[in-house]
Amino acid sequence: MTDLRIKKTDAIISTSFVDLVLEKGFDNVTVKDIASRSMINRKTFYAHYEDKFALTDKIGQDILNWFTKALQKRASLLNQGVTLSNAISKIEQELRQLLIHWNRPIKAIMTIPEARIQLIEWT
Repeated sequence: MTDLRIKKTDAIISTSFVDLVLEKGFDNVTVKDIASRSMINRKTFYAHYEDKFALTDKIGQDILNWFTKALQKRASLLNQGVTLSNAISKIEQELRQLLIHWNRPIKAIMTIPEARIQLIEWT
C-alpha cells in the first residue's frame, strides 16, 4: 500500500503541473515552476518523477486507466445482457467523474502535441 503522504504529494504535483500547462503552455513550464506551485523542493519532485515528461506520461496513463475501467464495466454489463442504454445509465457516475475530475488534466494533456498523439494512439 502506498504511503498517504506520497499519494498527497503526487496529487499536488499533478494538479500544479496541469494548472501551469493550462496557464503557460507545456514548453514554458519548468520543474522549478512545478515545485514552487506545489510548495515542495525540486529534490522532492525528482523523488517522484524523472522530469516533466515522465509526469506527463503518468497523467496520461492515469486517464487511460480510468477510461479502460469504465469501458470494461460497460462491456461487462453488456455481456450480462444489459441493454446499451441501461449499461450507460449504470456507468453514469463514472462519466460524471470524467467531466469533473479528468476535465482539466485531459485539456492540459491535449495541449501537448506528443502527449496528445500518445493518448490518441493508446485509445
